[in-house]
Amino acid sequence: MNILFLLKTDQYSSYDTHHIYQPLIAKAYENGHVVYVSGFEKYPNVHNFPVSKTDKSFYHRQKADDSFERYYFHTKQLDEHNIYQDFSVIEKVILNHPIDYIINDGRIAGYMIGRVYQIPVISIEHAAYYQNNKIVPKHMEALNNLLSAYEQEQILRLNEFFDYTNYHIAFGNQDSIFPHLTTYCKLNVDILPTKHKLVGIFTHSSFSNQKLKKIFVEAFSKAPYTVGLQLPNLKTEMIGNLHIENLDYKFANCQVLVHDGSIYLYLLALLLAIPQIVVVDQNYISKQIGQTVEKKRLGIQIPTEQFSMQTLYENYRIIVSNDQFIENAKKQARIFAKEKTLLDILAILDQQSPVTL
Repeated sequence: MNILFLLKTDQYSSYDTHHIYQPLIAKAYENGHVVYVSGFEKYPNVHNFPVSKTDKSFYHRQKADDSFERYYFHTKQLDEHNIYQDFSVIEKVILNHPIDYIINDGRIAGYMIGRVYQIPVISIEHAAYYQNNKIVPKHMEALNNLLSAYEQEQILRLNEFFDYTNYHIAFGNQDSIFPHLTTYCKLNVDILPTKHKLVGIFTHSSFSNQKLKKIFVEAFSKAPYTVGLQLPNLKTEMIGNLHIENLDYKFANCQVLVHDGSIYLYLLALLLAIPQIVVVDQNYISKQIGQTVEKKRLGIQIPTEQFSMQTLYENYRIIVSNDQFIENAKKQARIFAKEKTLLDILAILDQQSPVTL
């Protein structure tokens, strides 16, 4: 089969997107599929296509009661020009290559393409898409104008797009917020162990590397145990018992993982039963992950404006001195371990006719 992967187009999610989909793209090629990918990263052995250029970086400082539609609107992902540009890029691919299936991770134009050209779509979804916060009609105007131009039914909320997709794939444990036909997936990644008691991994933080380094040095350099801090594009060094390292995602066996609301790291910590401290910025997904971690008592969230040496160390001590966090993490890990892996999506594609996962 010919499979088109439509990966996220915001640079904010680029690290997560690459690590989540790299094994799936490689496995699809290994299974004999012809693979096309539209995303920021380039993958070996497949046909890579660039994403469309947009007129604004996809970042927005959200309010507490933001809807997902408002987030998409203010990050220009509901901008008529941007949707049309992305639609045109994807359309060029499907008009020149016979596509049998689309695997779409949040690309508005991807859902439109599936509807207009009647191509089956496997939709990768996040719980944030189903938050029922109040929306403003103007946020949907441009998208609905485009839908009408392509003789498609208009929608009130973005999650109505999912009604037109063939399969729903959700990361994480089962939650009533998702449609009942959703297949839940865990990641199929082997994470190497670490000797560190606490590991901090930041891939898209609003803090500079130097600021993060300063906070961790002040909090842990004189600790009687080792601590790891992984940051992109930073020289490896040791300051007391703090090990500053480039991103290698080694954190299995640590007691606490500190991160910046990465969906990839959240899911891996969930699978490994590691309590989390989430340093929440104003990105919609980061905020949702922080709220989920706190609600399920899997850890603690710290808003960026409150993140300091003191709040980091105090919350670490709260987690390690309270068995409830590790017990809750173990409980969620046992549930999560029963879910299918992301590679099970290929069960749909490895048969001539679609099947239910």
